[in-house]
Amino acid sequence: YKDALELFLPKALALGEIGLDGYRSPVTKKQIFLFQEQLEIALTYKKPVLIHTRNASKATIDILKKFSGKFVIHSFTGDPDILELGLDKNAYFGINGMITFAKNIELQASLKHIPKERILVETDAPFLSPIRGQTNYPQNSTLIMNKIHTLLETDMSEVILENTKNFLGDLY
Repeated sequence: YKDALELFLPKALALGEIGLDGYRSPVTKKQIFLFQEQLEIALTYKKPVLIHTRNASKATIDILKKFSGKFVIHSFTGDPDILELGLDKNAYFGINGMITFAKNIELQASLKHIPKERILVETDAPFLSPIRGQTNYPQNSTLIMNKIHTLLETDMSEVILENTKNFLGDLY
């Protein structure tokens, strides 16, 4: 996989999503090794990284504490430990359709602690639709944006567009 990754990475805007997933089974040493290796490759090519973490917060945090590159926490759930790490590392936070769910109080509350210049909107289509039970589509990003606008009581449209440019840097 490494040869293929290094072949395409020079033309890529970012590397990801990469990370750890302990949802179906516990995180393995191999997952950890591959994640660390992929982070090193991202540093070598000076690419920002999209981080996936699910049921693996502690291991993800331990690894990212040592990472010096730019990254976004993809599909941020509101996990307070991941929030703290992201704030400490000046990370970006990907906010998706989960923010629109009334019962997702932890995510909605944590949004208020994220600097506005670190918020990105993502759909994770076809998953995590802001409309429960429906397939997600990129155009649903407006529903996510509207909810962020409501929660933060400010129009974030221009800020989030600028954040995307800043995250991707000269690559955008």
